[in-house]
Amino acid sequence: MIQFTKIFFFFSIIVAFTNSFAQIKLPLSIQLKPYKKDALFHSDDDKIGFALKLKNEVKDIQRGNYYFDVRNDSGRSIFNDHNGFAINEHSSFSKDITLDKKQLNAGCYEVKIYIQTNYYKDTLKHFFCYNAEEVAFADSTKPTDFFQFWEEAKRELVNTNPLFRATKIDTLCDKFANVYLVQFQSTENNIIKGWLSVPKEYGKFPALYKLYDLKQPSYPDRQREAVTFSIDIRGSGMSTNAVALSSQDYFVLNADYKRRFILRGVYMDCLRGLDFLFRNDSAKIDNKKIVVMGFGQAAPMAVATVALDGRAAGLSLERPVGIDIPNFLQNDDALYRSAVGNTIRNYISNPNNKTNIFQFQQTWSYFDPIAFASLIRCKFLMGLTLRNDCPPKTAYHFINKLSIGRRDIYVCPECNNEMNSAFIELQKLWLHEIY
Repeated sequence: MIQFTKIFFFFSIIVAFTNSFAQIKLPLSIQLKPYKKDALFHSDDDKIGFALKLKNEVKDIQRGNYYFDVRNDSGRSIFNDHNGFAINEHSSFSKDITLDKKQLNAGCYEVKIYIQTNYYKDTLKHFFCYNAEEVAFADSTKPTDFFQFWEEAKRELVNTNPLFRATKIDTLCDKFANVYLVQFQSTENNIIKGWLSVPKEYGKFPALYKLYDLKQPSYPDRQREAVTFSIDIRGSGMSTNAVALSSQDYFVLNADYKRRFILRGVYMDCLRGLDFLFRNDSAKIDNKKIVVMGFGQAAPMAVATVALDGRAAGLSLERPVGIDIPNFLQNDDALYRSAVGNTIRNYISNPNNKTNIFQFQQTWSYFDPIAFASLIRCKFLMGLTLRNDCPPKTAYHFINKLSIGRRDIYVCPECNNEMNSAFIELQKLWLHEIY
């Protein structure tokens, strides 16, 4: 397996609770710290586990119990520890909770600790990974006609006149950048619209092609040192001339037939958008410095775009959702924890949709980022959270499928639907390497 040559991990790992509504302390302060600061454990570590510290903040003895539970990415409990305690006033209770490495497989784990006393009750959640770089995906999801399927789709796109048009919107321009409303033709008579921002200064500039989460419409992102471009894929935002869709539709619409599945056309929309940047000489774009960025549910679109075109200089994914769906669907616990999983389950269980789980997996195998991973050749950055709709194990399935030597990864265990400021700063440094 190709090893990570440069990996960035930044963690904020101390859990502290304060009362935000009143300027008084809670009856019990709690800290849960992993033995390693980054919460990334490996088989050669001496110990794997957490240090628990409880501090009594009241003028009375607190008596209670804690229950510590570790679950794998399938939701199965693989370790637990529980005990009672008594803490004198303004004193503390400490406990090291050490796991047996024999109980752990390569992957990421959820930690929950339940605390209850005569003054206080709460649940804390934490995450850690073990030998994450060794998470393997044994079975290939790539169908035998995968390349033929996408060559046919690209041929259909080539035979569709793009009719590129960019209209300057003076009311949206500022002293640093001009803003254009972009429109082009994609497959199946879909007119795709988006926003292009071009710096006013003289010269060539790098370009950021931003594919936003399905609930986030495109918008002008005026920057002084880079061209920015974002589109509304078919059915969303400004691109609803043919059909208007909900965010859930993009994972299930027409999943009974791969050539009508919604993502086939969506990937072509994104591909044509990238081609717009490479063709647009008037936008002052440095063609050697175009980066594709995928946010949330748009991560599969960004991956497919870079894989099917091959000219992008970089690929950045933030909070990726929709990776390794067939593996994801094998586990009911993970499925029920996920909005995406619930959407797929509801679709499959609907008698009006003539698709079972096997047929759905067959269709999705043409669209899953896993199938495109080996085609990525550019610089790569992923900002991974451990609490969104993409189980960490599936993200590492993709990461470890990449054939490039360098994969820059940032893991934020406490982040949910937004990456933190540390990742934003890291991304700036990563982009400047490309610029």
